[in-house]
Amino acid sequence: MNTAARRSAFLLLPALLALGACSLPQAQPDPVHYYTLTAAPAETAVRTGGVQVRPVRLAGHLRSRAFALRVSDHEVRYSDFARWAEPLDEAITRILRARLADLPGGRTVSVEIIRCEPLLHQDGAVDFAATYTIQKDNGTSQSGDIAFTNVANPWDARNPATLVPLLQQAIDKLAASLVTTLALPTS
Repeated sequence: MNTAARRSAFLLLPALLALGACSLPQAQPDPVHYYTLTAAPAETAVRTGGVQVRPVRLAGHLRSRAFALRVSDHEVRYSDFARWAEPLDEAITRILRARLADLPGGRTVSVEIIRCEPLLHQDGAVDFAATYTIQKDNGTSQSGDIAFTNVANPWDARNPATLVPLLQQAIDKLAASLVTTLALPTS
């Protein structure tokens, strides 16, 4: 390459870079939406005493911040655009602690959430399953489980925001079941 050709290429390079800069893509808003679970306002006050609630354990597929969506009995897909704003186990623990704080103490509750997701293969029904153990201070324990599928109020798969209230209802049913069990006379 001769000197004139090099000079032309050298002068042409800034012009090409300037033209390329004019066609940079526009910044796009983040399409990801973040969701939270909430306790009722009256239940958010911090109390001492009462039933102790250990941190909730989640099945492995629920530990992601992305919403878990059950595609079939043996397949889970994660949402690209819907995420939990806080870890799901921490949110559920906070709700249960708030709901159980006014019950008489002397007991410790352990909960494992096995399923807490919509069923895409069943028209958007919401599936929820959990097991729990109530350990009494005297060393005895009581175990139970709760499982149900909400088919009456399927969620709109095009709008993940419609899923959050259904999952909230499922967690509220778990809390109500624990309240009822803890209110039973102890032996």
